[in-house]
This record gives sequence, C-alpha cells and structure tokens, in this order.
Amino acid sequence: RLDGEIAYGDHWIGRLLYGLAARGALADTLFVFTADHGEYAGDHRLLYKGSLLFDGIMRVPLVFAWGSQLSRLQRGRRVASMVQQIDIYPTVLSLLDLAIHPGVQGKSLAGTLRGGPEVGYERVTCELDLLPDTQYQPSHAIRSREWKLNYFPVARTACSSTWWTTRPRRATCTASRPAPASARRS
Repeated sequence: RLDGEIAYGDHWIGRLLYGLAARGALADTLFVFTADHGEYAGDHRLLYKGSLLFDGIMRVPLVFAWGSQLSRLQRGRRVASMVQQIDIYPTVLSLLDLAIHPGVQGKSLAGTLRGGPEVGYERVTCELDLLPDTQYQPSHAIRSREWKLNYFPVARTACSSTWWTTRPRRATCTASRPAPASARRS
C-alpha cells in the first residue's frame, strides 16, 4: 500500500513539474513538499496512521527546492535539527525577501537552507485533537532529542521514553485517576 501511495504521489508531482517546465515557469517556482502526518509503516506492528504519536507519525518530510534560486540554497542538505510545520510560513517569506510580520509563530529556516547554521528547537510538540468523527482519541506529545512524553487525556495516562538514536531504551507509563472520595482530603 505505501509503495503504491508513493508511486501515485510521484506520478502527479512529475506531471506538475513537467507542466511547469513546458510553460517555462519551473525555474521561478519555489517548491515546499511536506505532509500533515507520517505513517506507521509497520513500526510497533502498526499500519497507516492513528492517535498513538510514535515517531513514524510525528516525523514528516520537509523539502524545499527552488529552480533558478538553487544556487542560493545549499543543494542536498539534510538538517538534523527538530523543526515544526509552523516554520514553513516564515521560511517562505524570508526566501522571497518579504518581511515576516509581528506575531508570526515559527522560525525562518532560510539561513539554514542557504548553508548557514542549523536552527531548530530543543523541544517540539505534536497534538491530535478530538475529531468530529471521533475516529481517534485526542493525544499530545512533546519531544526532545532524548525524551518524548505522550499524554492521552481520555485515559489520563502519560508515557515517557528515553531515546537513543531511534530505539527506546526505557519507557515508563503512569496512570492518573482521581482518588476515591473517601481518600480525598477536604
């Protein structure tokens, strides 16, 4: 299934690029490729997507390409810093030499894309709110390079993991339930 989805997306991106090239617009087009979520793809013996915020769901592609301006961007650079999707808007504004107006959330990655030092965050967040179709339960996660805390408000459960590379070394889950009325102090 995943191979088919990739082939399907590749086909339509190819058609878009071909169409832009045929019209002479490819050199002046800034491409930003990303996704709203990742896929489990077999991680933790799960497929597709869901409300468990494992790294396969939280880590999404973020690719910038710009035909005529490619010399201004460092070609093929892979960035290890943790960034967020809120960084796309200020990055695009910066690449187009437009002012980032006050109140915009996120950081511009333009300097990094041009070969400067990596910018990113010590911690990033991810959340899945309760959807109208209630297919998934809400969950929240905060992640650093070494730790990730998942919080499941419906279950009142939190799981934290210590990470080394991409393999969990230690995981701890705690449940938080209200104490019985007889045990509560006034």
